Parts: sequence; structure tokens; C-alpha cells
Amino acid sequence: MNYRNILNSITKKEFAQVYFLMGDEPYFIDSITKTAIDTIIPDEHKTLNQAIFYGRDSDVNIILNELKQYPFGFQKRLIIVREAQHLKNIEYLENYFEKPQVSSILIICYKNKKLDKRKKIYKILESNHAIFNSQKIYDNKIADWIKKYLETKNIVIEPKACNTLIEYIGNDLSKISNEINKICSDSSIKKITNDLINDQIGISKEFNLFELQKSLGKKDKNKALIIMNYFAANPNKNPSVLILSSIFNYYNKLLLIKQIKDKSALAKKIGVNTYFLNDYIQASKKYKFNELLNIINLICEYDLRTKGINNNKISQSDLLKEFISKILCCNNILI
Repeated sequence: MNYRNILNSITKKEFAQVYFLMGDEPYFIDSITKTAIDTIIPDEHKTLNQAIFYGRDSDVNIILNELKQYPFGFQKRLIIVREAQHLKNIEYLENYFEKPQVSSILIICYKNKKLDKRKKIYKILESNHAIFNSQKIYDNKIADWIKKYLETKNIVIEPKACNTLIEYIGNDLSKISNEINKICSDSSIKKITNDLINDQIGISKEFNLFELQKSLGKKDKNKALIIMNYFAANPNKNPSVLILSSIFNYYNKLLLIKQIKDKSALAKKIGVNTYFLNDYIQASKKYKFNELLNIINLICEYDLRTKGINNNKISQSDLLKEFISKILCCNNILI
């Protein structure tokens, strides 16, 4: 079953007896589990008919005993095993999977791991129950995911606002959805603008990663250093790892533009919104191919230096300012 089908079946109260949720993306696993907790057992019956276990601290036999209990005052019981990837002897549940308790619903959260499809336990689950592989979304698909997530709330988002959200939060779907939900708590909001995102995350409208990228794209050294000085004065909001990651992604896209011969569907190929494509194309024209290679090397070097490797006790802020200066002189730096 896929994510949307599982959510729909739960909200319609068409429950499977076992949900085995595995894979690398925790957001979908957590979302399904929350929907189940909110839907299956009413609040007034949760105390006697709902139990949550944690794999690292649990024993399979205790979980099995809980599953065999009958509901009290309600027709169903909900048993959830979080962090099941740490549960010892999980294969001991095979017999239960073959003959589950009709009145019990079991949800197993098996994060960051997958069952071996060749093993008996997987084949039993696949044949008789709901098994879900929660896969990471590729970085170039995050914007589409945000738009679809907002469509379920009848809200649209500006392309720049979407990019700002991704630039500052990354590909962590849980954090992205949390920030969106905070904004959407105001029922009057039907469109998310870049100003709304800036206010929510606490981003300066003048000194931010997009403005830094824009100044680098124009080779505007003065503007880039002014922004970097602002970042240096506000390190908690602008950690070096975020800055370097953003600059790497930016220059990597410029490098891809140089390398891709077939320019059709270029925005999709480099993973940017078509709204911003021309900015990237114009910026790529400002740099020679070797300059971009030099910059990628520089980013790797300064990433290590900000982590304390070969940095000669230079402060993070001074390292970053030095880094920006070198980027804009990269035509003079050999690989």
C-alpha cells in the first residue's frame, strides 16, 4: 500500500490488523501513526485500549501478551511499537502475523531500516497485512511535495517562498510541515508569500541566503561580504554548515548548466523552479568552467576547516569571509 491509500483507509475506518511501516523517511511513518492514534481509539477509551511500546526497551513476549488482550468498553485495541528497528527477536512475531487477534490493531514503526524481502516475516506481511516502505524524496522533488501538501489545505505558495523554505530547512519533511502548519494555523491565510516565510523562520529580508546567492551570481563582492558580515554577527540563525551547503548547491547547479548539452527541460534537470531558471543561466555565464570546479573544491576545503581541520584557530566568521573573498577570485586559484 502507498502512503495516501493507508491514510485514506484509516480515516474511513477500514483498518488492517497489522501495519508494518519501514524505510528511510520518518515523516510518512510518523504521519500514518499520528492519524491512527487520532482516529482508531476515541480519547475516552485510550487508557484501557491503547498501548505504546519502544523497541529498545521492550520485549517481544510482552508485546504479544498485550496484543492478545481483549478490548474493554470498545471494539478495538491499538498497539504501537515505536523504534521497532531496535526490537530484539522481531521475527518471533511471525506466528502472530499469521493469526492476529481480530480485535487488535498493531502498528510497527521500523525506521531507517527495511525488512529483507527474502525472509518469511516479510512474505507473511506482504500477503496478509499493510506493509509500507517510506522512501526519502529526492531534493529536486521537495518543492512539488510542498505544493501538494498545501493543496490538501487549499493553500498556494509563491515559488520564492517555497525555495526559501527549502533553502533554510533542507529536505527534512517533518520540519517543513511544522513550519507550514504554524503559518496555516491562521485560517485567513490562503497564499504563503516569501515575507510570511521570512517572518515565520526569522530570516532577514535583506541579508539571507538568496541574496547571498544573487550577489555571488553577479560577482558582487561588496554585497556578498556585507551579507556574510551579517551572518557572522548572527551565527545561531546562520550556521556555517547551512551557508556552505547552500553555496555548494548553488554552484553545483551552475556547473550542471555548463555540462548539460540538451537545454530542454533544463529547470527540471538541475532541480530548480522555472521561475528562477534565467537567474541561474545568467549567473553561469559569469563563471568559466574551471572557476566553478575551483569553487567546488574550495567549498570542500572550507567545510573541513569550519569543522576544525587545518583551520589554524581562525574564527568561523573570519573563515567564511575569507571563503567568500576567495570564491570571487577563483579565476586566479588553481585546482
